Amino acid sequence: MEVIKCKMCAGNLKYTQGSRICTCEYCGSEQTLPMVSSQSADLYERANYYRMNYDFEKAVGVYELILEDVKDDPDVYWSLLLCRYGISYVEDKATKSYVPTMNRARYTSVYEDVNYKTAMELSDDSQKAIYRKEAEKLAAIQKRILSVSGKEEPFDVFICYKETDETGRRTDDSIIASEIYRQLTKEKIKTFFARVTLEDKLGSEYEPYIFAALNSAKVMLVLGTVSDYYEAVWVKNEWARFLSLMDGSNGKMLIPLYKDIDPYSLPKELSHLQALDMGKIGFMQDLFRTIKRIFEESNTEKNANVLEPEVATAIQSKYLKEAYADSMIKKFKEADKLYELVLNYDAECAEAYLGKEMVKYGCSSIGEIELSWDELLKPADSYQDILDPEIEYRKNEICELQVPGYYNVNDILDEIHCGTFLRLKSVRYKSVINKLNSLNMTMARKYAVGSLKDRLEESYEKYYVKAKDLCLEAEKVEREKREEILKQYDEKLKESYERIKNRSEEAGRRRAKDYELCVENFKDLDALDINDIVETKKLLEKIGNYKDAVQMKQSVETVIANSQSEVIIGITVQKL
Repeated sequence: MEVIKCKMCAGNLKYTQGSRICTCEYCGSEQTLPMVSSQSADLYERANYYRMNYDFEKAVGVYELILEDVKDDPDVYWSLLLCRYGISYVEDKATKSYVPTMNRARYTSVYEDVNYKTAMELSDDSQKAIYRKEAEKLAAIQKRILSVSGKEEPFDVFICYKETDETGRRTDDSIIASEIYRQLTKEKIKTFFARVTLEDKLGSEYEPYIFAALNSAKVMLVLGTVSDYYEAVWVKNEWARFLSLMDGSNGKMLIPLYKDIDPYSLPKELSHLQALDMGKIGFMQDLFRTIKRIFEESNTEKNANVLEPEVATAIQSKYLKEAYADSMIKKFKEADKLYELVLNYDAECAEAYLGKEMVKYGCSSIGEIELSWDELLKPADSYQDILDPEIEYRKNEICELQVPGYYNVNDILDEIHCGTFLRLKSVRYKSVINKLNSLNMTMARKYAVGSLKDRLEESYEKYYVKAKDLCLEAEKVEREKREEILKQYDEKLKESYERIKNRSEEAGRRRAKDYELCVENFKDLDALDINDIVETKKLLEKIGNYKDAVQMKQSVETVIANSQSEVIIGITVQKL
């Protein structure tokens, strides 16, 4: 039976021959199984290795090779979808489950992706249920990324480079990129430079901002002072995505920059592009001239496509009427597209901005929007649970005393018995303020005239003042509650700290004792029967990543797998 690894944690799956689904015994993830043959098993393992190491482009190439052998395998199409959206799975330390993250967001819905549709068509009912469940998670992540990225200001230039080398030291590329960023910023060119642009973001939150920048930037600069840097996983992830956005009609351009290397050593995907030598005298001036020329050509094309004012006004009026009609019959997607077309003709059309905001609410009038604000501002006992950063910091500090498998975070929190959430009403009121100040509403108020302007200003004044007053009142109560909770928390920590510390130390001693037992068993595995070896494996799983327990567990798993193979061979020989 071919070895198949878990898509989430990479553990070896145990499954029945002919099964279409199974559950990983290590991470508990339910998943589909591929129809691997002896010819495709190695390819499938290699493709999964690339995917789990974020080398999605290479993974796609290998999965496509597998399809030449097995054309109707839904699992391969699902794996292609994971690569297309850059899905990786990370362990949630609290639940020990593996959750998806998205590293290559796209505007196309997961549900509309051709690989998802093909996987569903080829699946049986049990596989479809798993794909639907996973697709739902991915769609939620995608929606969140698009929501965040949609609020970002557009960039002109995206600098793609490798930040650190294998030793963790800053690369020459990063230093050169920093100088290019400084010079471009000085020239008022809005530039995405990860070292600066993402410095206040958590690593897990990078994607929305990278996605927004890749889609808005007109120019990408890809730096390399070492040939291998162009192929570094995250560097390639960025320039490959940008290349896919260059369709010839949007004016996007990628410029490879090199220094101290042969330009012919550029990746083949970049080799046809005009590259610039960063070591050449006058390089910076050449680069700025090239970038400015790209923007000038883009603006010329835009101006060439401008319609006569009378024609543009007629088309704009037609689209506004059609959009309003669509929103009246709840065809909001169609209405939103029409409002976008209106803004293509007139970027100062207040009705179009207001229409786009109404579409977001699923309504067709400003009065309906106000009803949703009224609901949020009701003086009902409604709140949102928020984990205060200060409480979170103190909780994390005490939770560092955990000994995974022996004395866990929940055991520690049980010792404290203190509420850690603030119940905030102000969040609801702030949400109304944010909605009033959304980009669409701000632009609508800015460009509105006549009765529409009066209506919008009246609505803004009424709801902004009300939301602001309620928010200030709620925040005062919440500040007092926060101080009370922090005081309780400090008292509980002071009271429980020594007890928690002692239990942590005792758990550490038990883990060390179990580890020594495993070491003794590991020295002479051949002398143990299979049951003792299995128990050793379970104990190593409990010990987790303490010292070299992970490596020992992998070796023990190999022994168990070999033993099971010998049993199967023996039974087969007896039957023959």
